[in-house]
Amino acid sequence: MSSLYPAQSAEQTAQTTNPAIQTSEDGKSKPTDTREFAHVLFDIKTSPKKLNPILLESLHHRLHHSDVKVYPSFDVLRAAGAVKRGNVVFALPAAGMNVDQVIMVVRLKVQHLIMDWDKDELSGEGLYLVTEDKMCPWGWSFLSYQAWKEQRKRR
Repeated sequence: MSSLYPAQSAEQTAQTTNPAIQTSEDGKSKPTDTREFAHVLFDIKTSPKKLNPILLESLHHRLHHSDVKVYPSFDVLRAAGAVKRGNVVFALPAAGMNVDQVIMVVRLKVQHLIMDWDKDELSGEGLYLVTEDKMCPWGWSFLSYQAWKEQRKRR
């Protein structure tokens, strides 16, 4: 684990460049504070059609072995230049949490996604696929879990 989270490592619309934009109940987007959102980067290469329980198990395995990088904010993640198209990122509010706590929370959320795979419940908040986006200054954006799952069905 490299040292990326204050000294350690480890929403939205269908597609967004910034997970700090949340959609309110009336459908309007509103900015939130990205400083409180930790971002867990899974350094893997995947695509929308490859979303399945096996991929989720792989993410869970990487979390179990701390084979991920944890960034304290979206800005730090972007500035690190470590994100590539096809990577998977999990963003979550992490005020006051250390790296181990962030990883544990993400492990539980991924485990619930695995268990709920066959259900049509809305879940997966915070899990994103990194996709190419030439309109974005840094060349990529996040595809939300729900949009990712919908694209998988269409392919």
